[in-house]
Amino acid sequence: ATDGAAVLERFAVTVDAEDREEVHDVTIAAGGTVVTFDTPFFNLPSIEVENKSAAALIPGYEMLSTTYVKAHLYDTTGTSVGGPGRVNATGV
Repeated sequence: ATDGAAVLERFAVTVDAEDREEVHDVTIAAGGTVVTFDTPFFNLPSIEVENKSAAALIPGYEMLSTTYVKAHLYDTTGTSVGGPGRVNATGV
């Protein structure tokens, strides 16, 4: 029967959100430092750890989640020695 009522058969929701960036200047301890994001990300963010020391240190990270990341600075022997650094997190 045709009574003028609409029938919804399919519905797709699309939500767009712009990427955002958080920047944290931190002193990274030997063994690493956990950096907690100001606002949790919806998905895992892209992470960049920077060495702000004059020493030749190699940045790295582990334990990435939507709420925090553990940052490291390594010397050339692979030892987590720490120093001044910056953590950039970008995502949604």
